[in-house]
Amino acid sequence: MADELIINSAKNAPLSFSKNILPILLRVLDSIQNDFDNSQWQEHFIFLRFYSEHFGMENLILRGLEISLSTLAKNEPEQFREFIKEIKNSQFETIQFLLIRAYSANGKEFADDAINYLCENPMRFQIGYGGNSGNIHAAPYWTARELVQATTPYCSSDRLLKLTHLLFDYYPEKEYVTQNNLTLRGYAQFILLDAIAVERRTVEVEGRLEEWKRKFISIEFLDRSGKIEPPKPMKADIVGSPITEEADKKMTNEQWLKAIVKYNQEGAGLWFERDGQLVGNARELAIHIQYKAKQEPMRFAKLLHQFSSNTNTVYFNNILWGIAETNLDLDLDIVVDTLKYCHELTNKPCGSSISWLLTKKSNLPWPSEIFDIIIWYALNDPNPERESWRTEASSGQVYYGGDPFTAGINSVRGSAFGAIGNLIASDPDRTEYFIPTLQNAVSDRSIAVRTCVAQPLVALLNFDRDLAVKLLQELCKTEDILLGTRWIERFLKYATYTHFKTLQPILERMILSDVKPAREVGSRQICLAALHEEAARNLANECLHHTSIHRKAVAKISVANLRSPDYCQSCEDFLVQLVNDPDEEVCIEVARCFHLFEGKELENYTNLIETFVRSKAFEIDSKSLFRALQKTTAELPDITYEVCAHYVQNILKSTEKNLGISGDNVSQLLIRTYSQKKALQSQCLDLIDSLAEISAYGLEKNLASYER
Repeated sequence: MADELIINSAKNAPLSFSKNILPILLRVLDSIQNDFDNSQWQEHFIFLRFYSEHFGMENLILRGLEISLSTLAKNEPEQFREFIKEIKNSQFETIQFLLIRAYSANGKEFADDAINYLCENPMRFQIGYGGNSGNIHAAPYWTARELVQATTPYCSSDRLLKLTHLLFDYYPEKEYVTQNNLTLRGYAQFILLDAIAVERRTVEVEGRLEEWKRKFISIEFLDRSGKIEPPKPMKADIVGSPITEEADKKMTNEQWLKAIVKYNQEGAGLWFERDGQLVGNARELAIHIQYKAKQEPMRFAKLLHQFSSNTNTVYFNNILWGIAETNLDLDLDIVVDTLKYCHELTNKPCGSSISWLLTKKSNLPWPSEIFDIIIWYALNDPNPERESWRTEASSGQVYYGGDPFTAGINSVRGSAFGAIGNLIASDPDRTEYFIPTLQNAVSDRSIAVRTCVAQPLVALLNFDRDLAVKLLQELCKTEDILLGTRWIERFLKYATYTHFKTLQPILERMILSDVKPAREVGSRQICLAALHEEAARNLANECLHHTSIHRKAVAKISVANLRSPDYCQSCEDFLVQLVNDPDEEVCIEVARCFHLFEGKELENYTNLIETFVRSKAFEIDSKSLFRALQKTTAELPDITYEVCAHYVQNILKSTEKNLGISGDNVSQLLIRTYSQKKALQSQCLDLIDSLAEISAYGLEKNLASYER
């Protein structure tokens, strides 16, 4: 829709489009000028020009300006000349690109002016396209080439001579860089000289063209006829498997092995084009085989043993992933042999896939030799060698969003501990076998891996709680970032029931930490512990007087446990203290307490409702209470009238507050209150009259339904 609107506006109202949009573009470019030492040629990162295509709103607008200015140059040249005065001396590449494209639209009218413009600054010869497929070496010069084609049939002889002399000495700097050991020198000159009108070429021009043609046709920079190929439009395509789904149904094991030998490389650029589509190499075929291994796990587990020694390791890994995802019964002896075989590969490249298979199939009766394999990866694999979650990527963002746990589960040692956690959880009798490993693991050099070690420690709680708590204390002897991760929180949730006093120093450290996730987790777990542990109550009260992060955590736990018969009073006490919190996010969290009430549950919280309706939290978000009142099957509390009155008053005052509730909902509540509360009938009628005055939607329907 946006494409059509912009393009059609540019075509049908070119003068208006140019007058309104061009000044905006100039202001945008001017605003970034100070970001660069040299403003010229530096803003192209905003507008990545693609031949015959546009991607993103900013490039769509640029395309619209190209169309509008070109249309003016062709149909209203005098109007276009006014724009030339405004933009001709711009130092921005984007503006110069627009001017060159518009000149090309009417080469006859602007021939001499356009050639002068090109020759004034030879850098204008390369204001072309980027990021194109096809002839990428021609793309930067293609805009200038099209301008030369459009103008040289009509320009004066002196302008043509000026252009020719300049091109004879034109060798851009990039042509001194070799490409595949073959120099590009002369290619830009050839592209531009070749654009001069044939009938106006001199003998010298023809001679130079023949010289370059002999050179470039020999190194495949031209097509077979000796013509320069234009850039191709960008296209998005899925790089699929080199084996089709139809073919794979008939393939024997020997044919699969031959295919694996043939397609044994991976990486961008190592693809093939077949019938106009890109097909992949090793990685894409391995993904295909992973799907087949999921369908026929035992066949491909056996086939894996026949791979040659130089087979790309991606095939081993993907077969293991396919076996991990299957829902079919497995022959355990074959799978065990396969895991042992993969473990013995040079450089042990299958640690992550072995871990994943054991994670997904942790309920199988694995022999201890498989436990020894996963223990090896957990303690000895070099990956991760560094804390990648602290490492900045080329984009400027840190890897894994700065989350050590995500980095951990994507590392070999971290994923191995995830598998150990699942193996223990599936069969607690395995716990003792892994205890020595866990005792070593709590001192792992990587914080990312330690976040994963916490998972089997949670499983250890079911076997030996004292040992589990002791190991967690050792695990936490590192930076506070560890304390804010998911398995640490889960451990604390379960362990504080029996070991609160032992863990109290860690919890106190967390709520005072400078690391936000640690403060959040600590506050939540202290508040949760306070529901069943009197010793935690004072710490929870401290959280109520710390930062908004602490208070929001208290509100979250109180909301989650409010409906529990054992904890409702404690949770209500916390929420009552937070309904007028100065932080709006805390108030929004408090308001969520009404989301889950069902049946007659709401009638047990009259005090909370009365406090809430007169609070800041109600002013910020009242829709949760409205919906709870609508859903309740109990008699409505008297406070319902005040809730409805608040809504009506806001509507009558025409405030900008949006309660998220329609007049239909309010009138239903008022009519229910009227029918249930005789003492409030007069006030309810007054509010109903007020709704009638503003023609509230649904009021008449609800009144008619009540009267019936």
